[in-house]
Amino acid sequence: TDAKFDPELPQVMKCGICKFALKVPIQVPCTVGHRFCKTCYGSLVQDAPPYCPVDGEVVDAVHPDMNCRREIENSNVVCGNDFIGCQWHGPLKELKSHKRDCNYSMVSCPNKRHGCDFRSQMSDLSAH
Repeated sequence: TDAKFDPELPQVMKCGICKFALKVPIQVPCTVGHRFCKTCYGSLVQDAPPYCPVDGEVVDAVHPDMNCRREIENSNVVCGNDFIGCQWHGPLKELKSHKRDCNYSMVSCPNKRHGCDFRSQMSDLSAH
């Protein structure tokens, strides 16, 4: 995910392949129990029998990791517009909703379809 976690996520909540926060986490029942994003694992392993890409251990199957998914969704993030002044922070599961309403988000003029190319922060659009 492109979210900025605060505090930083622990390594066990990051993909063993892409090294970012797990997206749709799966767990491989190897000795360690490594975790991966479902898409990262699928693109790497493809049609091969299930195995752990970190330690090479062959396994019977991979499993969704719902507990890890809940922990990540409840982890604290800051708005991607924090560098221009947005003070919002909250759980990852609320970030999408915040981004729709963030006054610091860049938006296009509602008259774009009529040729207006004006773009500004949402908070400045009404003055346009």
